[in-house]
Formats: sequence, C-alpha cells, structure tokens
Amino acid sequence: MYGVNMYNTVEGLLALCKSISEISRTLGMDRKTVRKIRDKLQSGEKAPVMQKKSKLEPYREQIIDFLHNQGLSGVLIHRRLVEEFQLDVSYNSVKKYLRKLRSPGKVYVFLLSPPGTEAQVDFGYLGYFHDEVSNRKVKCWIFCMRLSYSRYDYYEVVTSAGYSHFYKVPHKCL
Repeated sequence: MYGVNMYNTVEGLLALCKSISEISRTLGMDRKTVRKIRDKLQSGEKAPVMQKKSKLEPYREQIIDFLHNQGLSGVLIHRRLVEEFQLDVSYNSVKKYLRKLRSPGKVYVFLLSPPGTEAQVDFGYLGYFHDEVSNRKVKCWIFCMRLSYSRYDYYEVVTSAGYSHFYKVPHKCL
C-alpha cells in the first residue's frame, strides 16, 4: 500500500496531464497501481494515513501512574522507564507522549472591564544610556502599560522603575 506522498505525487502528475504510462515509468511502479490510485482520487477517497504506534504505548498505564499518581516530571518518567524497563527511548519521545496524555491545556477566561477602569503595568530593563544634561551614563527602563478594555499599549523610557513613575495621580482612600 502506498502512502500519502505517493498519492500526492500521482495526483500532481495527473494534474500536469501526464499519461498513466509516463507516471508509472517516472515513479517506477506498475500502471495498474497508478490506475488504482487515479480511480481512488477521482472517487473522492482520501489517501491512507499511516499511524506509527509509539514504543511507549505498552507502558501507558505505568506512565499515567507516574504522571498523575506519583506526580513525576517528564525527566523523571524518562529516567524511570530507562532504568526499570530498560526501554531504549529518547526524552523527546517521552515528552511528546506526555503531551498527548495530559489534559488539553488550561482554560482562560477573559476578564472584561469597563473603559478607563483597569490597566496592566510592567517595566523592562533597557541598559545604560548617555544623559546629555548630566553628562553621565544613566540606567534606563521601559515602562509599559496596556489598557485592559481597548488593549492599547503605552511605552515610555524612564530612569527609575518605581511606583512614582506610573502613578502620578494622588491615591484616594475610601
């Protein structure tokens, strides 16, 4: 049975108006096989998908136990599989397999706030820059503020990453 690549290749050559004989010579396959693939493609049948079974599938229950019951990380699960079962498997294979076993990610709930009521603020270090007024190097930061309602950003270069730089309005106590 030919895979997806062969079906795509035959389909592409047929689209270029190549004859079945020419395709069979080019690909080194029998004309009857090319006809079968052509007929399957014309009938709307999809190319077969070959699923490779994972080396870790026989150890599924043990891996689930390591992951959920014992709370082991991927590195430790890999180590235990190699040491206890003498399994010849890479850490990346274990990591991919664990990704399939874990729950489908975290759910995020968007918090909507009315205009002008909330903003997210952060500072990032820029480095040292020359200040022409004092004629010396000054440590600079980037101030970033994102408005929660509109998602607009505001950036400003500042010389201090302190509270006073972004909160200039006096705080009102209730």
